Amino acid sequence: MNILILDIETTGLDSKKDSIIEVAAVILDLKNRIISSQRSGLIYAKTNPNSEKLTGITQEMLDGVKNNHCDIFSFIHFMANSSDCVVAHNASFDKNFTEEKNQIFKGKDGKVLEWICSCYELNYDLQLENKKLSTIANALNIDSTGAHRAIADVMMLASIFLKIENIEEQIKKILSDRLKPAYKIISLAPFEKKEDVKKAGFRWDGSLKQWWKSVRAADEDELFDIISVFNFDVKITT
Repeated sequence: MNILILDIETTGLDSKKDSIIEVAAVILDLKNRIISSQRSGLIYAKTNPNSEKLTGITQEMLDGVKNNHCDIFSFIHFMANSSDCVVAHNASFDKNFTEEKNQIFKGKDGKVLEWICSCYELNYDLQLENKKLSTIANALNIDSTGAHRAIADVMMLASIFLKIENIEEQIKKILSDRLKPAYKIISLAPFEKKEDVKKAGFRWDGSLKQWWKSVRAADEDELFDIISVFNFDVKITT
């Protein structure tokens, strides 16, 4: 199984207004447990002080590629053609930005590739303060130097995966579960159980003021099995 691990750096958080300024991708061959291909590059745009502070990518660096006619995304599309899915940390962010820029990745069969979130969908079987990429890396004694540069982040995630014995099994199950109906589970836990909610993989929705998690289940029995492990009450919506 080949997975396309992708990361982008941007000028902000709004995919409709902000720009992608760097993209990187590697193909991780899970069968042979090797990185078989990698690409990265800067993309010209007008940046800002906040983005420069976070990423270290300056306007001078971006001006240097202003007249570069090499389209980095064309290489990544080629890599996608031999991949089974796209994986990113906080995948909804990367997916929203790339698709807003009309970058739709297709696999070997010509079908649009599924995205998997390494932050919220994968289990690392570790006691973690949070699920930031650098936190997971440090827990596994992986160098997290260079975080918030695209190539450093994809290499870091690939190194993490190479230390997770059942990573291929997890990814295959996630892809298989995508065929099942989706449910939104909303936490009804009191504030003092906030850490339990976070550890269970729930995400905070600031606009709706709620912790939520998306799950997939073939039937009511499987859905009950999923929610039975929580030590707090939940509400289920479709």
